Amino acid sequence: FFLMIRRPPRSTQSRSSAASDVYKRQINDSFDIAKECIICFHNMLTNCSASQAKELLKLGVLDHFMKLLETQNEDKIVLMCLNSIHDFIELGEQFNYQEQENQIVVKILSSNGGKILEDLQDHKNPVVYEKVQSLMEKYFMVSEQNNE
Repeated sequence: FFLMIRRPPRSTQSRSSAASDVYKRQINDSFDIAKECIICFHNMLTNCSASQAKELLKLGVLDHFMKLLETQNEDKIVLMCLNSIHDFIELGEQFNYQEQENQIVVKILSSNGGKILEDLQDHKNPVVYEKVQSLMEKYFMVSEQNNE
């Protein structure tokens, strides 16, 4: 259970400046709310049963993790998203009885996730790079690219 404490609007000289401040705060607040939701979903995913994780998947939580990876530079959030994506892929492995391909991997690739993961290889944090490499090597068919 989370409570969000909002700051009162800052007093400004002009009405347009106040409106601009409110607009900027709404944009920042919505992004902060999205980050809080991702943290909550990550916590739920790491502590839930396989059937509950399937429900999270049906709700589109994986898509939100991928979208946040595309827009977020904060190391903690990126790693949390990568760990959650790993958990979803592992779930796909558990339910991959007769199908050749992990359907979670297929879903990630069909939603531009492969490009997002490739782009994360240029992340400034080496831990992020290692996590992405681990995911790609284990679950995605990758080819080595020589920089010669």
